[in-house]
Amino acid sequence: MGDPGVVFLPTFTRILRKDRTLDEPIELLETFYRNVSIQDPSSLSKNIADAWQSMPDDYFNFAKSEIIHCMQDPRYFLENYYTIKREDGVIQTLYPFFESQEVMHDAYLEERKTKDSAWMIVCKGRQFGGSVWAQGMIMWATIFRENCFSLLVAQKKETAESVYNMTLHALHLLPWWMRPEVLYRERGSYLEFQRKSPADRSLDPGLNSRLLVTNAGNATGVSIGQTVRAGHYTELSRWPDAGVYTADLKPSMNAPDGLYIMESTAFGRNGLFYNMWRAAINGDSSWRAVFLPVYKMRKYCTPIPKNKAFALTKEEKVFRAKIWKRERFKIPLEHFVWRRATKREFKATDGNLIGYREAYPDTWQMAFQNSGECAFSRTHLDYQEEQYCRDPKWIGEVTSDGKGDAIRPVLHLSKISPGDEKVREENHRQLRIWEKPLEEEVYVIGADVALGVEDGNMSAAVVLKVGRGGRDEQVAEWWGLCAPLHFARIIAGLGAYYNFAECAIEYAGPGYGTADYFATDLEYPNIYRYRKEDRVTGTGMTSMLHWQTNSHTREPMIGVVHESLLDDTLEIRSSFLVDEMRDFSRTSASGKFGAVEGLDDNVMALCIALSALRKSEAAETRNQRVPAAEKAKLSSASFIVYDNLKVPRYTTESERAAMDMITKNPGWALKPVERNPQNTISLAGVRHPFDLDATPWEFNRQQEEVMEF
Repeated sequence: MGDPGVVFLPTFTRILRKDRTLDEPIELLETFYRNVSIQDPSSLSKNIADAWQSMPDDYFNFAKSEIIHCMQDPRYFLENYYTIKREDGVIQTLYPFFESQEVMHDAYLEERKTKDSAWMIVCKGRQFGGSVWAQGMIMWATIFRENCFSLLVAQKKETAESVYNMTLHALHLLPWWMRPEVLYRERGSYLEFQRKSPADRSLDPGLNSRLLVTNAGNATGVSIGQTVRAGHYTELSRWPDAGVYTADLKPSMNAPDGLYIMESTAFGRNGLFYNMWRAAINGDSSWRAVFLPVYKMRKYCTPIPKNKAFALTKEEKVFRAKIWKRERFKIPLEHFVWRRATKREFKATDGNLIGYREAYPDTWQMAFQNSGECAFSRTHLDYQEEQYCRDPKWIGEVTSDGKGDAIRPVLHLSKISPGDEKVREENHRQLRIWEKPLEEEVYVIGADVALGVEDGNMSAAVVLKVGRGGRDEQVAEWWGLCAPLHFARIIAGLGAYYNFAECAIEYAGPGYGTADYFATDLEYPNIYRYRKEDRVTGTGMTSMLHWQTNSHTREPMIGVVHESLLDDTLEIRSSFLVDEMRDFSRTSASGKFGAVEGLDDNVMALCIALSALRKSEAAETRNQRVPAAEKAKLSSASFIVYDNLKVPRYTTESERAAMDMITKNPGWALKPVERNPQNTISLAGVRHPFDLDATPWEFNRQQEEVMEF
């Protein structure tokens, strides 16, 4: 219901503000206004007009300069005039900014350096102060810009009413000479800033700005026909319907100088906020992603008890050092006191730490938790992210020239620069390297192949360095869109770069083309060969190249990674990979583990790489150091027979037997190669998974061999 007669009375409330020298002139102006209004206490607007006209020059100049200063500098307004009521009841401005508010304001200034508008999406924890800063910015835009339609949308009615009351309270405590004239107020939802008198409006319409506060359940159509110049959308992860934004709000957000702020705590790995956040992180939207970590919040620190020793654990020391190196921020010891106690409390009450990670995240990946049955321990994924994940040292692209032993990697690398780590672009800079190859180290590559079509899955390759009596370590990854045959050249270049690493390509779907081209056309000399667990010896070897994911291998390969996390025998460097692993859960539709939301290409590449590593000759090097020169001496000669389509048909150690096969089949060819006597071979002793010339009985036996594995 309308309430056009709202009156704001002047106040002498002493406010905690940054510039304390403002207190005296503000109070003098309030006293001056009170003396004017005594003559006619019934007319607020008339008194304000009279006060402006009769104001001494020094008073007038002060008020004018302060208004201009606030108009030009929103931080000055927030720290000296915009007020909130603290938890203890004290009224103050936003000075001093919380650490989270510093991060948000810096992001706003960065946005305004290159354009007139600012689009910010903020992932935060509980009670971080982000909403308060955003509300202050919306008030600043509303009262210092003419013809500004501002919109605040909360997740529910009660929250919207609270936001409205906070706005009204802050407006009431503005000095009378800064407070805009209110023409109309709708209780709990609407303020219109306009000249009250029709006669005055005909000469000077006034600010002509409006502020609407609503909730996501009641926001349908609120901005139809309007241009939203300032928008604050809070707790999007709890909005009941994404259509409120996509159908109603987004079409109205087209102001060239628009100020738009989305902020929310995370809630699950799906829905509007998660999808928009991922789009911002991946560079697929106009929104700037801003994350607020808990360790930067002073309020989440607990004093160290007196007369009680406190020492960081090894893991806490590593995490603290990592943050210092990356951000030059030293986490206070008191934060670790609070951290330990809060985790214990969540563990005792909830039985797990899902709620803690959502409410007090260290990274945005940690904030978005999947409530389903994750294939990997969430606690150990957190451990990987805290202890081992790092920004890559180099980013770029890789391909290859040549074939066989003459394959040459073609690399285009650049040192990591600020911001590159946050964006994974689809057409370039898809290679990320943490450690370049070392001469005597052994490497394994797992590759998951996609079609390379837009809006489809990505192709991915993960490079692992074989542990020498310790952890296997991720040293590089490639992830992006490309055609399957071109991906073969990428894998070949990556493999050749890493000491001709053993390569395990998933032999399924688009991977058929990639793997065949990799073996027959590129003749890559170190391809993974299937190992069948023999019932007697446990060392049975098949003659089939590449990795096959089927009902017998899928769960065990996932289990290998899971066990490695539990045993701490794997170091994952990529935070993107760990994030995919958080979403890798058992789906209700198929009952299989897979990505509930988003992609799982990197996860599958990791599972293939680690499983191949544990089932190949590389596994033998995990407990001993074998120099590369000694390893080369273990090879012996073999011969591969190719048909007229360049498909490898048979292999033999006898050159005479190979020549006999060629004589019987005109157009076939012979190629001598080196064979490794252990599991991995250089195309020796190999045929493709199904021998095209096999008898029906032999063909069935080969199928059974695959199924048994």
